[in-house]
Amino acid sequence: MTQGPYGICRNPMLLGVFIYHVGVFAALLSIGALIVFMIEVLIINVQVKKEEQRLKRDFGKDYEDYVKNTDRFLP
Repeated sequence: MTQGPYGICRNPMLLGVFIYHVGVFAALLSIGALIVFMIEVLIINVQVKKEEQRLKRDFGKDYEDYVKNTDRFLP
């Protein structure tokens, strides 16, 4: 899938999760919310990198071209 939101960034649902948690942090302005957000970013980055390795194996050159033309999280 490379059309629609996936044509803008490779992980649009995770981008939505990040935006939501930035909003939670902004609303609460607490260190706890910031720590949870930072841990979440680290865990999700590890997960996404593992998934990208599998996708590269499964789809080869097509996936590599997609990666070259589409950012991981930010449009």
